Amino acid sequence: MLKIRTLQQRFVVYMLAPVALLMCVMGAAGFVYARNAILTQWEEAAVLKLQRVAHHVDMRLARPKEWVNLYLKLVEEHRHAMSMRLDILKKFENSEGVLAVYLNGQRLPSGLGSGRSASRANDHMGRSPMMSRMPGSMGRNRVFTVTEPRYNPDSDNRTVSLFTRAVSDDADADVEIEVVLDFDYLLQDMPYNKWWSSQKTFLIDGIGHIFVSTTDTERKQIGETGDAVELETLAALLEKDSGTLRGPGHPPREISGFHRLEEAPWYIVVIAPGDQILQPIVRFRNYYFLTLGGFVIIILLLIRRVSGQVARSVNRLSAAAGDIARGEFDLALPERTGDEIGQLTHSFNTMAAQLKERVHLRQSLELAKEVQQNLLPDKTPRMDGLDIAGRSIYCEETGGDYFDYLHADDALHIVVGDVSGHGISAALLMSSVRASLRQCYCELDDIGGQVTSLNRNIAMDVGESGRFVTLFYLAVHPAERRIRWLRAGHDPALIYRRQRDRFEDLAGAGLALGVDIDYRYTPEQREDIQIGDILLIGTDGIWEAFDEHGRMYGKDNLQAIVRAHHDESAQAIIDAVFDAVHQFIGGAKPEDDMTLVVVKILPEQKNR
Repeated sequence: MLKIRTLQQRFVVYMLAPVALLMCVMGAAGFVYARNAILTQWEEAAVLKLQRVAHHVDMRLARPKEWVNLYLKLVEEHRHAMSMRLDILKKFENSEGVLAVYLNGQRLPSGLGSGRSASRANDHMGRSPMMSRMPGSMGRNRVFTVTEPRYNPDSDNRTVSLFTRAVSDDADADVEIEVVLDFDYLLQDMPYNKWWSSQKTFLIDGIGHIFVSTTDTERKQIGETGDAVELETLAALLEKDSGTLRGPGHPPREISGFHRLEEAPWYIVVIAPGDQILQPIVRFRNYYFLTLGGFVIIILLLIRRVSGQVARSVNRLSAAAGDIARGEFDLALPERTGDEIGQLTHSFNTMAAQLKERVHLRQSLELAKEVQQNLLPDKTPRMDGLDIAGRSIYCEETGGDYFDYLHADDALHIVVGDVSGHGISAALLMSSVRASLRQCYCELDDIGGQVTSLNRNIAMDVGESGRFVTLFYLAVHPAERRIRWLRAGHDPALIYRRQRDRFEDLAGAGLALGVDIDYRYTPEQREDIQIGDILLIGTDGIWEAFDEHGRMYGKDNLQAIVRAHHDESAQAIIDAVFDAVHQFIGGAKPEDDMTLVVVKILPEQKNR
């Protein structure tokens, strides 16, 4: 006997298997098959019933045509047997459903008809309908035309006229016969009870004009109410003589069937509601839900038995999660079972212990972030002839980028550094660099000696770890329009010459700090600084930022931003550059630390 061990097996056996079997068998086999079968059977039955009704009307229309053909045959074969032809026409006029017979516009046995018949009588004035000379055959030129139903002003009922015109082969003479039929006589065999009375039924012509219908409201044209099924049916009967159509919906809201009469250009149309057609499957649906309800009760009882233990375990886990949310990590839930709940409890206990460590680490990171932010300049120095701004953005809680301002009487010393790597280790090394630099800058004029001493200290700190620091040291003398700089493995700074509208690099030789303990650094100098020039010192996290397609931002875009905002303040330039980079990367988190310091040369005696 199969022993159920895991929670997954319990749910498969007690819940999923019965539900899946019930839904597959009763749902798929019952609903789909039964619905399609019933709709198909109704369509077949509708076509057969329409054909039967049309056959009754066609038979009543065919009888007058047979009398007319008999009369015309006598005209051809016994053209002198006048009494026989008159006898045929009189019997024809007295037959059931025939209200009047007109020959060449004159009514039999005497007198003229009214309306159209009277007008045709005038056309044949002076010509005896019994004495028409009809040589040759007339069969190939014989045409029957059935008019639409119309009210006869001389009676209360509606009539239709059957027109026949036979022309001789040599067109020497012709005979025209009009038979006026009672319209209700033609339709008296249509079964209005039961199947017809419960559905919308129409008798229409080829363009949708309604002769008779079973609807309660007076209708003149099929589709005039905007009903989609009626409009589609009208379009379909223009293309074929018989068929069925299903309206919108699943199952369809309405279904229509139509069939054309053979003896008249008329159509019989029936439109039935879908819910009435599908009444058997509706009953089946009710039985289905009753059966399903019984199964659901049984399944719920089984689930209650199985899920009781699960619910208690989940409640314990939920309460423990609430304790962890409140900072209570010293807990351990009992692991009583070996199924998925037991494994979940074990994983939860492991998670709680690891989460405690991560919370402590997170708190340490937040503290390190706060300390590192305090190491950066808290305000921008003010100095005549200079407009200065700087900013650092870290890709993690802490980072390895660094910038600082060192003051002198007539100069401002600016330092921008980039520690290899990210995170805590980079932040610690950056703090060591800052401390060593501030310890070595007692003689500001000798920036080469300061950086050489700094390199010695860093090399002893990093040892064989392979870590290093790039640094750019800039000294600006605004009164003398002179700058001095030293590049220790860092990207060259940029200077925008406003008068020439071009960018120049502040390059120079120099190893990164911490690589060679005995390396000596030599500064560079320029004395052609002019008012309006802009100095930019940054880290590669700005121009090496990538968008979602892997394209790099590049220094060309950086220069374009500076050129576009060169008339604005240094802080405005900083804001424009960082906004452009964030827009380029699509609001994603930067992959590297970004630092930028902007120094703008102003006229003398002009403070920020």
